[in-house]
Amino acid sequence: MFYSNRLIYIFYSIFIIFVFILFFFTIIYKMKKQIEYKNNERWRLIINKTDEVGKIYEELAIATIIIVAAILHFNNIGIVITFEKFAQYIIYIFFIFKVSFIEFFSILYYEKHIEKF
Repeated sequence: MFYSNRLIYIFYSIFIIFVFILFFFTIIYKMKKQIEYKNNERWRLIINKTDEVGKIYEELAIATIIIVAAILHFNNIGIVITFEKFAQYIIYIFFIFKVSFIEFFSILYYEKHIEKF
């Protein structure tokens, strides 16, 4: 039991470090591209599209959270999770993933697919 908990904490720590590295890389990448594009219309369009993707992600994440919470509450499936742990995981997944993964990859996608002016 102790060994598996220790592995979970090690994996969790490595995951959090990876997410923070990607978070800071995303900020640096956005600053570099904003300087490169000189905040022109194309860059503002890319950022607007990225924000739209972020809003869609937020809506889907909230719906998923509600569905999972309802399933855990109403079905007796033997999973016991404290509210503190549930809230902690939701905060990490919802905010950190949105900021780092979704924003970074949507910027890359729209940068390639929006025509240059």
